[in-house]
This record gives sequence, C-alpha cells and structure tokens, in this order.
Amino acid sequence: MTLAVGLAAISFTTGDAPAGAAPGHGTPAPSGQAASGATAKKGGTPSQKAKDKSTGSAGKLPLGRMLPALAGPRVASVTGNHRIVLTWPHVIGGVKYRVKYAKTKSLKHAKARTVRGESATLTRLKNGKRYYVKVVTLRGRLHSAPRWLRVTPSAAAPSRPHGVAARGTGAQDQIRVTWRRPARTGSVQIWVAANRRAFTEKVPQDMLLKVTGLSPKAISRVITLPSGLAAKVGSRSGNPMYVRVYFSNGGRTSTENAVVAWATPPAPRGGASLRVATYNIRNVAASLGDVGNTWEDRRGRVANDIIASGAALVGVQECARTPLASGVTQCADLVDQLRAKGSRLTLGVPDGDVHAIAVDGRGYTTRLLYDPTVLDRLAGGLQPQRELAAPGTPWLDETGATETDRTIEWGRFRVRATGQVFVALSIHLQSGSYPAAIQIRQAAIAGIDTFARNTAAGAPAVILGDFNSSPVTVNYPANDQQTYLVRAGWTSAAATVNRDVRWDTINTIQNGIYPSRPSTSTINVGSRQDGIYTLGLGGAHGFAVQAILNADGTFAQGYEGSDHQLVRADLPL
Repeated sequence: MTLAVGLAAISFTTGDAPAGAAPGHGTPAPSGQAASGATAKKGGTPSQKAKDKSTGSAGKLPLGRMLPALAGPRVASVTGNHRIVLTWPHVIGGVKYRVKYAKTKSLKHAKARTVRGESATLTRLKNGKRYYVKVVTLRGRLHSAPRWLRVTPSAAAPSRPHGVAARGTGAQDQIRVTWRRPARTGSVQIWVAANRRAFTEKVPQDMLLKVTGLSPKAISRVITLPSGLAAKVGSRSGNPMYVRVYFSNGGRTSTENAVVAWATPPAPRGGASLRVATYNIRNVAASLGDVGNTWEDRRGRVANDIIASGAALVGVQECARTPLASGVTQCADLVDQLRAKGSRLTLGVPDGDVHAIAVDGRGYTTRLLYDPTVLDRLAGGLQPQRELAAPGTPWLDETGATETDRTIEWGRFRVRATGQVFVALSIHLQSGSYPAAIQIRQAAIAGIDTFARNTAAGAPAVILGDFNSSPVTVNYPANDQQTYLVRAGWTSAAATVNRDVRWDTINTIQNGIYPSRPSTSTINVGSRQDGIYTLGLGGAHGFAVQAILNADGTFAQGYEGSDHQLVRADLPL
C-alpha cells in the first residue's frame, strides 16, 4: 500500500490478507498451512496476526487506518534590525517545525533549527541582505511540503501600528489591547494614560503606565492597571483611559493616535432605579456682573434644567445663604420656581436652620432638594466641612488669611417604592490650586468619607457634588479628591456602560457672557469637576452630563442656567 504525505510517498506493508482469501490464489489455504506464494514470518502465530491487524506492528499501517497528510505551516514574518521573527498557527498533527535559512535559494551553507512552538526568531542577520527561509512541519519521520519565504532584515523605520483597539476584558481594572502584526519592527510598547497630554508631557507617576519589551510577534496584550492608575481610569472611576502602541526598530519609533478604552464597570447591585442629580447653580453674588445672566434672569432656566433631568433627589451647590430681596435664600427661591412649573421638589433643611449656622459669608452653602412622593426624609442637617477635617489643617485663602468655611447638607432617606434606606450628601469643595486650597480639599474629602460612612451605618451612601478638581486633568495634583474616594472604595456613577459624558461639567464664562454651546476638552469625555459617587451600590444603571441642545449643537433657549452642567445618574436604590 502507498500513502502520499505532502510531496513525499511512503510505502507500507499492509499486513495479512483478509480472512478466507489467500494472497495471489483466490482460495483459502489449508488450516495450519501458509498460503501458496506467502512467506511465513517468524512468530507469526494466529494470535500475533490478530494483534498486528488491530494495532499495527512496526513498519506496518493497520488495516482501515491511514495517517493524515501534514500541512505546511502558514508562515508570517516580521523583519527588524538584524533579525527576522517567524510565526505560524499550530498545524494539526504537527509535533515540531524545522526552519532552514540561508542567503541563497539553494540553501547552501544553511543554518537550521527545530522548534516545538509556533515561532522562531532568527538573529545576527545582515541588514539589507535577502534571506531564503524554508519551514516544514514534522511528526516523527513524516514531514510536510516546505513553505518558502524571502525576507530582508532592515534597520529602517518601523511600520506604523494599525488596527489598534482596546476594551475591557470583563475583569476589574483590566483591558485587552490588540493590533495587526507589523511588517517591520524590533519591539513593541504599550502606553496607557489618564490623559492624552501624558504621552508628551511630564505627569505624575500614577497617570501613565508603560508596558515595554513586547516581542515583535505580539499582536495583543492583557493589561491589569496598577492601583494608582486604576483609581483614575479603572473600572470604578467612570473615566476612560488612552492607549497608544509604539513600534521601535533601529533606534526609531512610530505610533498612531491614541485610542480610547474603558475598563469593564461593576454591575449595579439591584434592578430598582432612582434618578439623582447634582447641580452647581452659580451663586447670586458671583453672577451680578453676568450679561443677561443675573439670578433673576436665569432662575427659570435652572428650574427648567432640573425638571428636565427627572431627578427625585438633587444636590445643589452655591446656594446663597444671604436672603434675597424677597427674604428667602437662593435655593428657597429656586424651589418656588420649581413648584410654579409643576415640580414636587422641596427643601430638605428649612431656611431657618440655614440661617442659624455660621457658614461662608460668600454663600457657598449646599442643599438637598427631594421629591416627598418618591422619598421619605428620615433625618438630615448641615455640617461644616472644617469640623470634619483633621486638626491643624491650614484653612487659609490665597492671601494667607483665614478661609471661611463651607457646609455640607446631608440627609437620610427611604425610597418609598423599595423601602431601601440610604444617606446622601451635597458637597462643594474648596476651589483654587494654591497649596492651602489643595490641603483643604484633601482634608475635607477625608473627613467627608468618614462622616458619610458613620452616618450611613452600613446603608448605601451617595455623594453629590462639585469637587473643584478632576482625576484626569494634568493641571490638578495626582491626589485629587475623586481619586481619593475611589481608592477608599467609592464608585463613580459614571462607571456604567450607559453613559453620556461628551460634555465638560463646566461652561467657561468670558467677560460675563455664557458660551453658546457646551465644550469638551478631551476625546469622548469632558472634564469631571462635578460628579456623583456611591458606596455599597456597585455600578449605576445610567449616567449623563446633561446639556439640552438645539439641532446645531447650541444650548436650547430656556435651559442654560449656570456656568456648570447638571449631572445626573440612575442608581440601584
């Protein structure tokens, strides 16, 4: 019997003839005798013959069984400086692979190696010289047809990365980066950053990760973010990361624009949903010089924005404590506007309690508005930030004088539909980048974290606020307050697959004039000065930086009420 394998033909003895047929005679041989024309083999007893038929003796192919042909490997190459990297997918039935290469097609003076894996790196080659490479699949004495390549190593600039993609793997703080195999490179690097500027500027250590020394044959890499970077752009941060792949060869490097990636967010802990929001409505005094945007001009727009959000709980910042001409505070006046437009939102802490506490004279008081048909308010009050900060915190302004305090409103609520009890806080941290302001924010957020946990007593907690810092902005220090919360176990409500974070949370006012359209300062996500953070809830069902726009992208008339955007989230409460 003859079996063709690749380009080679191998002959096998087929063993004994089928029972009842003497080879070459057509009639059975007498019992106990060898058939005419057959040569008796030593040890060829009936039992041994039966064994040979079932298992095949050495040098024989068992009846009814044929060895499959070995396929030649589908070889791809990546050239580099004095090297060639060969790769191929596994060949079914293959055990080893034989690689030969030389400067001549005849393979004269060829070098050879045998490998068990699906790659081989040829080194110490001459740049600019064409090499002929032959690769065959091996299994025992069988071999496949050869696969030939003509490859020229080079120190030229590497190929540009193409097809780069990055996405969450499903595991916490982890992404998979993929790219198409280059034609020419010596090594591969992956940089993961919290901001695009981190690729070109010096940034804090926890804003950039470099994965270096990857093989030229690599086409993917799973990266688990270190804790510092994960707190900024990991699964619970609600922020994207920026990924670049670099190819290097002969001392030169090439790359393409960064791609945006999101780590897989945590799942919400429950199917119920409660919409909450946070909104810095701009203090009355701060807007006195705004062109057509005093509080009286824009309070109806603020109310429209809040009503459009559909939130049953709203954390409001920059409510003026000093009474307006009408005798009520800014937030009480806002509630009057809301009710006139059909909203059921009401104040948590009454105005009388606000007047009774010593707070910032500039009016940086926070408030909570809630819908009593959706939520029962079980307890609540106002809490000065300075009382929560560590003793000795320098509470100073830019001139070195004592900085006035800011208050937090907190409330303990029960969701009527589900019976779930939770604690909510509306906060507004110190602004400014001078050293004392940074220390005040750091001390305040640490105290707020402890206060929220103690007040919640094991129940879920929600922080609604203006943090006056951003975890992904290079201008702010690495230990921003949102990052502090994530490290402490809180989760951004933006950590959800259902997010709309195209816009900045702030609108930059020029000479008292509001912009005509919202802005975004980074790819796919705006700055995150205002945010919502949760404890004990997992991820959110949805999140959005709300901007109600016309078809041409400008703000819809009647909704741009502040120099901040309203931020909303659907929480599993």
